[in-house]
Amino acid sequence: MSTYTAPEDGLLVVRIGAKGSVSNSVRFDGQDMIHLSSLEVSYWTTVSVEMYYLPVVAGESGAIEVDYGFAGTDQKAIIAATLVGADTVESVQTFTDGETFSDGRTGPNRAEYSFSTTDESVILTVLTDHGRGIPAEIGVGHLLDAHPTVPEADFHETKVLGGHVMAPVPGTYTLGYQNTDPMGYMDYVMIVAAFSLSD
Repeated sequence: MSTYTAPEDGLLVVRIGAKGSVSNSVRFDGQDMIHLSSLEVSYWTTVSVEMYYLPVVAGESGAIEVDYGFAGTDQKAIIAATLVGADTVESVQTFTDGETFSDGRTGPNRAEYSFSTTDESVILTVLTDHGRGIPAEIGVGHLLDAHPTVPEADFHETKVLGGHVMAPVPGTYTLGYQNTDPMGYMDYVMIVAAFSLSD
């Protein structure tokens, strides 16, 4: 599905969102990646969110291969990034809810999460939304680092976003997503993971 070259030594992290199912088999340059977390929710169809990682060295390059299946029209995306200086997976949480904000529409239009770290870390998110509109990131230091797979005007297609928060000191960090369409709402699943940085 994608070819990736590691810019520096670190952990290659792959975040996947798909309408359908993703097997527990993701490879980089022929190597099996380490399965970190998964979340699968059914709306009108099955929506999967997955996260994998693998230690890599600068210049290492190869295809990212994902075993994927969906009977019908599909939307899917991969977010890949190398975390330079990261050497430990500190914590992982999966969410189908959080502190949500609704105003009478079919579903929530905003969701926030509190995530605690115990070390210098980078917090990664992956969100798959199956509602209307494309959510933007919210929370201090929460930066969007990937783009959705479909135009904002499309309705009920699978959009995949990823973000990160630099967490230089232990503490609790708030992050989440806000729908950009005032008439829309979110049907979403989300994974958050913290990776500790080496000295």
